[in-house]
Amino acid sequence: MGGAAVGRAVFAVEVQDFDRVSVTTTARSPLGLESAEQPDASAVAPIVKATINTHAARFTHAISAIYLTPIGARALDLCLPMLPNHTDMTDQKVLGAAIFGAGWVAGEHAKAYQACARTRLVAVGSRKLESARKCADYAGARDAFVTTDFDALLARPDVDLVSITTPPDTHADLAIRAARAGKHICLEKPIALDWKSCLDIQRETKKAGVKSVVCFVLHWNPSLMNTRRLIDQGAIGTPYYIEVDYWHGMKKWYPQYPWSVTRKQGGSSLLSAGCHAIDAMRWFAGTDNDVVEVTAMNVKHIGDNKDWEYDPTTIVMCRFANGAVGKCASILDCKMPYQFNIDVVGSSGTIRDNRLWSEPLLPGQTGWSVTPTILPDSGDVTHHPFTGQIEDLAAAILDGKKILPDIDDSLKTHELCFAADRSAETGKAVKLPL
Repeated sequence: MGGAAVGRAVFAVEVQDFDRVSVTTTARSPLGLESAEQPDASAVAPIVKATINTHAARFTHAISAIYLTPIGARALDLCLPMLPNHTDMTDQKVLGAAIFGAGWVAGEHAKAYQACARTRLVAVGSRKLESARKCADYAGARDAFVTTDFDALLARPDVDLVSITTPPDTHADLAIRAARAGKHICLEKPIALDWKSCLDIQRETKKAGVKSVVCFVLHWNPSLMNTRRLIDQGAIGTPYYIEVDYWHGMKKWYPQYPWSVTRKQGGSSLLSAGCHAIDAMRWFAGTDNDVVEVTAMNVKHIGDNKDWEYDPTTIVMCRFANGAVGKCASILDCKMPYQFNIDVVGSSGTIRDNRLWSEPLLPGQTGWSVTPTILPDSGDVTHHPFTGQIEDLAAAILDGKKILPDIDDSLKTHELCFAADRSAETGKAVKLPL
């Protein structure tokens, strides 16, 4: 880390944006101070402003934090108004967020609400009061209201939006109740385990006029964001083959394992987890490019694990409205590290994970162009980019910005999952829409 010299005093300076882009610098204050113990914040503010101006092209989001040692908080208040395009947040609404269901993933929702400048965690509910308290404490929201009563949580006027992070068989009932209470919704996947319940959620959220996001959180993974942007920029021409695989050998230590392997709460290989790959495949094909036909096959568990109540492997082949073909493999009992494979083949190039072959962008290319970035290479929820998702949900609620995947978009992913499961069961291709 660089240092900013102020007389004989040296200050560490780091500027970070909401996309976690971080810049450090070395600069000298125009004021000479004899001691780091008694500086004036105004002496350091120009250093921060110069840092941001110099490196403006590197920041993809608004500035979220400025770290200065030893006077961080004093300099932060002074420096932020000096930034280009700075928006004073003091008069803007901060959304009160609640969580219901205090399992493994709930902790990451809680941390994301606390990290987002436009939200704060005000309530946590769970079947066990001690679990709710533990979740709130994990995110540093020790003053949050905790309860076992979902209706009590919905009745609070300081709750503007609710994350529903319970097992999937409860999602439909809770989401509908939240919508009827006028709360915006952050809903874990799958949103429901049957098609009718999905349609019921869609109807009630539309009727209530609330905003929603469904936690296909890899939309905010940098590698997947790069893939979508490269497609949008024409780097590979028109995609005609999209393959996305979810290979995650779930072990018994996995916190969601006890319910995710059951038919009642896990549903199927696709509904339990493989829907992440289905969603990504649809995203890369184009969210308005609907699937018109799907064929799928299952593979029964081969081994001695008697816990699986459904076939843990499902292979999906589908055709999109524009003629493109998609393929997904959801494998939940594989013996290997977590893998989320991405291949998008287009008329002018190909993307394989974080590798690019592009005739339009890279003429004369002799090898794959590799982008060092954060890959979707872990099933651990602490690795998932929930903060980006919550920031975009807040922008949808407060600024009216479009957010995907919302309930409407996610219904197409769920419809494809249900159709694929039907195809695997009957041995016949299934036409869409259902």
